[in-house]
Amino acid sequence: MSTIFAEVPEAPADAIFGVKVKFDACKLPKKYLLSVGVYRTEEGKPYVFPAVAKAEEKIMHKYHKDYLPMEGDPNFIKVARELLWSDSVLSKFGSNIASIQSCAGTGGLFMISAFAKQYLKCPKVLLSNPMWPNYRSIFEGEGNEIGLYPWAKNCVLDLEGCVKSLLEAPEGCLVVLQACAHNPTGIDPTAEQWPAILRAIDERHHIVVFDFAYMGYASGDMDVDASIIREYALSGHKFFVSFSFSKCLGLYGERIGCLHAVTNSVEEAKCVGSQFANVGRRSYSVCPQNGSYLATAVLTDPELTREWKEELKAVTGRIISIRNKFVDLLESKSGKSFEYIRNQRGMFALTGLTAEEVKILGEVEGVFIPNNGRISVPALNNSNVEFIAQAVVNVFARRP
Repeated sequence: MSTIFAEVPEAPADAIFGVKVKFDACKLPKKYLLSVGVYRTEEGKPYVFPAVAKAEEKIMHKYHKDYLPMEGDPNFIKVARELLWSDSVLSKFGSNIASIQSCAGTGGLFMISAFAKQYLKCPKVLLSNPMWPNYRSIFEGEGNEIGLYPWAKNCVLDLEGCVKSLLEAPEGCLVVLQACAHNPTGIDPTAEQWPAILRAIDERHHIVVFDFAYMGYASGDMDVDASIIREYALSGHKFFVSFSFSKCLGLYGERIGCLHAVTNSVEEAKCVGSQFANVGRRSYSVCPQNGSYLATAVLTDPELTREWKEELKAVTGRIISIRNKFVDLLESKSGKSFEYIRNQRGMFALTGLTAEEVKILGEVEGVFIPNNGRISVPALNNSNVEFIAQAVVNVFARRP
């Protein structure tokens, strides 16, 4: 009998998707899963933006199934650039920005990781603590050394720790920042706090990677959520942006994104873009088509664009509303303040529960979340929020 696979260990469960395994195994009569960052309706159902559904009708049977170019669909790249950067940036620096279609935000981050390892020779890739768990696999998997900078302390921004860590890191690191609606904490810097972080990065000549996965989900206004990226470009910085359409257009399974690098010149942009394409070619070869056609159909039709923006604002409004109701229930049931959760933004809420308390929350209370204590807020609705709030309060009440 061949033993060629005998020494292969089983991979550990994914920090997010692995929670469902525990949920499925639970025998409690009432249980809830709040792990995956996907928007759900008030009825707990997956949501398709009506504007996207109309776009799907428009493109049906319109396109062939041939390969896209290595760089992706040029029509999609054009509208993705316009959406992210706006005319204020494109009119000044547009020719210096390399842009390529990516397999959602994760694919864009992977291309940055491989590109940085080969060409930038950064001493470390600096990730927030806590972080989206997949970051470490993406960047460490390409051979980059990982460093951490503090992000949350007592469930609010640890600005002092963050700045101190960035200043103490070796010069020229790659720093991964989330532009808004931070995953997993929901903790975003204010307009007054961002400059301190970016000054520390400038002082040490670090290179920024903006992971922009939640456009519109922090404030409900896409331009507001993109403002830090646009301002950073207009100030003359050279950096990366991995821009995902998974959340903002609800195209999770379509794997559609756009990767950008702001460079010094047209020639640099051409060279960087070509190397991005080579990274894609040796991994997934070329991007899938359908998501690019859907996004382009929405963004090139003024009426669909208007509808989509209104729909996204309504989605964000529901998230904000149910977050506030959750906090109200936590506070009324416990007699304690949970204002830190109210002040967090976007899809996620960092509860402050420890890994051991998360285990109790699942096994005893029937509420399943990742070990870092993060709740996916869109999974809350008016039929489950009181049960979940009571479950969280019950676990906190066990503390000595």
